[in-house]
Amino acid sequence: MYYGMGYGMFMDPTYVLVLIAALIALAASGYCTSTMKRYRSGGRTSGITKEYAAKGQR
Repeated sequence: MYYGMGYGMFMDPTYVLVLIAALIALAASGYCTSTMKRYRSGGRTSGITKEYAAKGQR
């Protein structure tokens, strides 16, 4: 019985779509991680402390 439409027994064109989706997910994860590291390290642009902001005084 012939299966695969010329792609062989284990090669399926769907694998290409899964690989592209995995690469996009990996890139998005790296972007989120780098953004979190930047802001976790104290990257405040307003210049106020977190204690001052928590009190709600401006």
